[in-house]
Amino acid sequence: MELFIGTSDGLLIAGDSGAPAAAAELKGRTIRALLAANGHLFAGADDGVYRSTDGGRSWRLSGVEGQIVWELAVDPQRAHTIHAGTQPAALYRSRDGGDSWSKIESLTQVPGAERWCVPNSPAGARARALAIDAADPNRWWVGIEVGGVLTSRDAGASWTCVAPGNDPDVHVLVSDPGRPGTLYATTGLGRFQDDPEPMSQRLGDAEHSPSAANILSVAVAPDGPGCVLVGTDTGELWQVTPEAKWTLLQRDLPMVWSVLARG
Repeated sequence: MELFIGTSDGLLIAGDSGAPAAAAELKGRTIRALLAANGHLFAGADDGVYRSTDGGRSWRLSGVEGQIVWELAVDPQRAHTIHAGTQPAALYRSRDGGDSWSKIESLTQVPGAERWCVPNSPAGARARALAIDAADPNRWWVGIEVGGVLTSRDAGASWTCVAPGNDPDVHVLVSDPGRPGTLYATTGLGRFQDDPEPMSQRLGDAEHSPSAANILSVAVAPDGPGCVLVGTDTGELWQVTPEAKWTLLQRDLPMVWSVLARG
């Protein structure tokens, strides 16, 4: 298994043994998103989208220059179509496998977009999560931190916006592969700057209170159904089985923002 690990200090590539090697072209950049699509690899960095056409041995800036990239998603029925969510909150699309990119202007024209924000962040709100309906590739969801979930049924031509659980601070979106139209969202405690109190619904109890580590990334592991890879802000990478067995794969890394497993 080859692991691509996006960190707060570049991209690390780990094989079956030995210390992970750094991708020289991405050194010093924060890599918050990783994607494999159409035979290429993509990395969302704090200055744009990078692409590798040789399995990760070398990387070049593909587009979305100057933007902080938080998420990458491929169209489930069009392998050449890639989407990128950025900060300040915006959505970009490539229809040619990353050769060129264009901004989807309609997203920032949604009524209420002027309220989107990340308190105390001069870079503004984040288009942090993207999901595309596998049964209907014209149906998109974009999670805005802080702004809510935007839904488009016409491939980005128009949008509606809701706050799941009355909480507009959206971090992760996942569509249910077995139930078209069903979406899962995780939220934080953020709020619009003019709201007096956070708007949220909390799940959990004292027994399941947060640990010292903040989980920044979860990705599918190739070792079997239900296995996932978990990256933390304490620089650890774990593999977790459906039986909740945690195996430490890497430690003493920079903050682990994204993970991609190959082979």
